[in-house]
Amino acid sequence: MSGLRDRYTGRLADVSAPGMGRAAQHLQPINGRYDVASLQTSRGCPVGCEYCSVTKFNGANIRRRSIDEIIEEWNSTPRRFIFVTDDNFFGVGPKHAEWAKELLRQIIRRGRKRLWFSQTTINMGDDAEGLKLAYQAGCRGMLIGFETFNRESLKDYHKGINRNNLSRYKELVDGFHRAGISVFGAFIIGADQDTEETVAETAVQSVKLGIDTIQITNLTPLPGTRLYERWMAEKKIFATNYPEDWERYTFVETVYHPSNMSAARLDEMIYELRHAAATTPWVWLRTLRTFRMTRSITSALFIHGMNKGWKRMAQLQLPKDEARFGFTPRINERTRKIRDAFRLTLAKYPSMWAAEPVPAPAAG
Repeated sequence: MSGLRDRYTGRLADVSAPGMGRAAQHLQPINGRYDVASLQTSRGCPVGCEYCSVTKFNGANIRRRSIDEIIEEWNSTPRRFIFVTDDNFFGVGPKHAEWAKELLRQIIRRGRKRLWFSQTTINMGDDAEGLKLAYQAGCRGMLIGFETFNRESLKDYHKGINRNNLSRYKELVDGFHRAGISVFGAFIIGADQDTEETVAETAVQSVKLGIDTIQITNLTPLPGTRLYERWMAEKKIFATNYPEDWERYTFVETVYHPSNMSAARLDEMIYELRHAAATTPWVWLRTLRTFRMTRSITSALFIHGMNKGWKRMAQLQLPKDEARFGFTPRINERTRKIRDAFRLTLAKYPSMWAAEPVPAPAAG
């Protein structure tokens, strides 16, 4: 024990240093193979969401790698599809956007042809030049954290960029589609304003918004986040038998006391969504819809693969869910609404968004 120090003080890595942030693109797992490469161009996100560990872990400033090193790594990977794992690819201001656009120009000019997707904030939908460059550089999808359609929940989440653009969501999603880029919408359920109807309503409104594939997970108070610290002080988190309970912080189990339902009931609401995903025919409907909205075969095929994978995951989870919950979801108004969202039969449901415009064509 004499060799240990009482305290370690670290600092964020300088990702602009030579070789920093580069992945070993040639490596394969011992139990299979990677079909998708992972590549990082930057770390950090300035949004600072209440529940998110990124700002705590990677910092609020977006730290960039050298563009030359990124291009070198881009060209070295043997895989044709890349997940660009940046915390926030496009950033939130003009300076962030200009760097991202210069990177895209260099990929177009010097990079090998690769298709890819990444993670960004909704404001990128306002930048027609950036979206056009992204598509030309091979981008076929962007994951966007919409989180919720409730303005007060966005305020609680400290998601100002979304709250300020909530009324423009449709316009901004249409911006991605006009450029040929599909939208992967991420949502979290469990805010103080959420009820037993929120999962179904989120599924319906996300489809009406034009989102191509969705991810709905449980709100999870990750350690180190402001949400965790606040809820621990309020004694709202009940899964605190550490270290054993850390394995419960998986985004598929509620580990705190929600305001408008029990933790078990919230889990059951999301189970209803997974059950519908596993048992409803819907994947090809979404694929064709994405093609109609983006006019891009490659973006539609990307979404087809994502949705096919999600359905497969839900089917594999189904026996575990049935054992865990002890029932199969009944057909009722709420579960019908979820199934209608998957089947795209939504004419009878009111929309939060304006009528869909005819999308402009994009290159194949």
